Amino acid sequence: MDVPSRKNDQPWIYFNLSPPTYSPIEFIEPHTFNWTVTYRSDSDIPYPYGKIVLREPTELKGSEEAQGEFNIRQKKNKLVAWTVSHCVTEGRREEFVHKLQSFINVDVYGECGDFSCLHSSREDDIGCFKELEKSYKFYLSLENSLCHDYVTEKFYLALNSNLVPVVYGCVKYSTLAPPHSFIDVRQFESIEKLAQYLLFLDKNPEKYEKYFEWKQKYKVVTKTIREDVWCSVCEKIVRSKLQTWKDRKSYPDINLWFNSKQLVPQPEEACVAPTFSKKKLSLRRV
Repeated sequence: MDVPSRKNDQPWIYFNLSPPTYSPIEFIEPHTFNWTVTYRSDSDIPYPYGKIVLREPTELKGSEEAQGEFNIRQKKNKLVAWTVSHCVTEGRREEFVHKLQSFINVDVYGECGDFSCLHSSREDDIGCFKELEKSYKFYLSLENSLCHDYVTEKFYLALNSNLVPVVYGCVKYSTLAPPHSFIDVRQFESIEKLAQYLLFLDKNPEKYEKYFEWKQKYKVVTKTIREDVWCSVCEKIVRSKLQTWKDRKSYPDINLWFNSKQLVPQPEEACVAPTFSKKKLSLRRV
């Protein structure tokens, strides 16, 4: 890889929002990059696809709005939806869905399915999710790669809609979202057990409704993240001018860092492969 020359006082940033499985790094000279801006929480400046924050007192949901959402959810007559454009993935999510369809109906939207959103040209925008929330109870938030901290916008789009996301990824979702706001595939010993639980919630509205109670105190934020990240970059650049070049942080091997979940005591791979059948389900580790 050809790397341009730079000024001695110029910090360099490694920026990447894709997982290692889809963005391999070519050889880079040691200590080329000073900072990282990626989806990973251990980046110098994390750049998540979304986040959940406490509502301001003036934003707390009133009884009228809450009742309106309740009525919308009561009218749902379909179970599970999934929107997807990458049909074959490193995380083998397509195999997971195929096995799940052995037990329950899953409507697949986008290039890899038989359904399309009527009022949206893309299956991953807010318009499509607003359409899905009117009929479906659950949404499959399945990552294309099982890599450390990798959670994309579809998780947050589902949370921001009246859908319960069923999550499949290599991350502790409890650190990202409130309790009882999602259903984690890894909490079930088999795909069949997961399907049985979704059918149970479908037949028990009062249990299903509890997956929306978190919205009274929290909200999803996506639009301001980009501005916050680049403001943080600017602040970091200003602070770095107070340091000498020798005192600045740098990465001896950016490839090793990005492809590892941890570096000590020994490097541990950032991405894993799933092992599952109808009877067993395992993502090996998180």
